Amino acid sequence: MSSKCLYVDDEENSYDELLSSEEYGLEFSSPFPTNEIDALVNNIIDFQPELLALDYRLDEHQKNHENKNYYKAGGVAQLIRERAVEQPGKDFPIVLVSNERKIKDLYKPDRTAHDLFDDYYSKEMLANDLPRIQLELKSLIEGYRSIVACSRAATDCARLLGIDDEEWREFGAGDFQSEFENVISSPPHVVARHFLQNLIKRTGILLTPLDVFARLAIHHEDAAAERIWAHLNKEGLQYEGVFASGYPRVWRHRFENWAVTIFGKPFSSVKGLERSQKIGQLLGVDIKPVHSKWTGSDKEYFAFPCASCSHPTEQFNSVAVYDRAFPSYTDRRRVCFDCLRKDLDKEYGLKIQSGDVTLAEQVRTGKIGADK
Repeated sequence: MSSKCLYVDDEENSYDELLSSEEYGLEFSSPFPTNEIDALVNNIIDFQPELLALDYRLDEHQKNHENKNYYKAGGVAQLIRERAVEQPGKDFPIVLVSNERKIKDLYKPDRTAHDLFDDYYSKEMLANDLPRIQLELKSLIEGYRSIVACSRAATDCARLLGIDDEEWREFGAGDFQSEFENVISSPPHVVARHFLQNLIKRTGILLTPLDVFARLAIHHEDAAAERIWAHLNKEGLQYEGVFASGYPRVWRHRFENWAVTIFGKPFSSVKGLERSQKIGQLLGVDIKPVHSKWTGSDKEYFAFPCASCSHPTEQFNSVAVYDRAFPSYTDRRRVCFDCLRKDLDKEYGLKIQSGDVTLAEQVRTGKIGADK
């Protein structure tokens, strides 16, 4: 059964057919926006979509002046979210679609777009990574269904996370537990935002495939990467809560406990080469050793993927990225020295944390060089 979705754009050549998918059960239609924002919002709510995709600019390409719109996606999303407070049972995910430049501008740290949209996609991403995006859209729909259907009491926290009550109490994320139990009674889109922004999209309680491979000193494009990820899931490390189908993750506490059984000690005290060799032996596969992009050594203590290049990176050869809302239970993203030297952090729009600005400048100017 297909999920009926809307894609609202003021261009005649909409992306509704591109986003539609029989495989993922996505059926998009694309109504042309009215020149009155209230009328558009009413039309959307009356349609009762299971997901809404909005182009950022809804005021650019009109056939004539009489049909000129004077609103953008943010205004539409704001009114819909306000309606959902009154009728939480009719809440649904909203995603933003636009060109890359507008996406970057809208998602500057001082903007509120993060509070209105569940996710965002550039039109360039739609052209290059459509199957992944369609899977994420399906996951958003399924996640909202689960949130809307539950009583949204504190007792629902563990069930939404896909774990039992005992693990919910014991996995050690006290601040997250307190925040989540406080927010669980909010409208569904507020609960969903907490999940997506503070759990799914931040490294901390959960780990992405990139996080896992970096900690195992394995490049994410290694031929064995897919097999390794499947093995971790077979070991029961995977996250199976809301949005899991579109955003694959493993539980950090499960992964770290598993690592101790493999290495006999926390993997953070094991050098990179030993980590990848041990995993290769475990699975009977050849794994190419990861080398530090800064020192050239395969014996570094790799800890995370660089926020710019995604290569496994060590703590001492990196700097922290600024984050305007940094929860205590998450890891701050970091950029490797090699990307700093090449100014790749700027290309990706990353801002260095104030305490590391001087160090970053020393790397850029060559005052600190690679120790090879």
